[in-house]
Amino acid sequence: MDAEGSLRRPGRYLFPAMISRLARKGAGREPGFYTYGEVLFNRLRAEATRKRKAYPRLLATLRGEWASYKAARMAAGFAPSEQNPLPAADFIAANDQHLFMTWFTCMFRFDPRRLSFEELPGRGESDYNGLLRYAFNDAEAGALADAVRMPGATVHELEKAIPQLLFQIFSVLANALEGILEQPYTATYEAPVVQIGKDGVVGQISFKLRQN
Repeated sequence: MDAEGSLRRPGRYLFPAMISRLARKGAGREPGFYTYGEVLFNRLRAEATRKRKAYPRLLATLRGEWASYKAARMAAGFAPSEQNPLPAADFIAANDQHLFMTWFTCMFRFDPRRLSFEELPGRGESDYNGLLRYAFNDAEAGALADAVRMPGATVHELEKAIPQLLFQIFSVLANALEGILEQPYTATYEAPVVQIGKDGVVGQISFKLRQN
């Protein structure tokens, strides 16, 4: 997947504004940064789809790349079926840096200069393992701290809210990939690490995108 131009650093207020949207009052709900059930997932999915140009452009690019990948595998003798779908882990790995960077920076306003991904060992035919690390600046960490302490919300410490935010963004990506890869995909995570110190807040999770 070719990069569609360089990833630009988002404005300093875009991430805090996004957090404010995620935490604002919804129909029949108190305001607050809810990290349980489907509340955060649904709000993040709405956040992604509100990018009226970037979201459909990324999906269209992925569909084209997947069609080319699928055609090449079938030409090499692979015959996909409902019981034996085309494994997608190699496809994700071939596009991982651009896919994840575009997803997090264009859909969710993370700063690419403070965001990193790497693939972890153990890739299967349908499972991709990775590690995400992000250094939140003071404005971003402050917006999250304010959101999780809003009146009416269940109080969540940053140590709990940050891994859930990162994981649910991957869950929304897995949901979007289902329609492209023609097979159900889910996201899981483990080993969350949140470091809060005088130099800022750093969040890290190990994640897996896997075929159901």
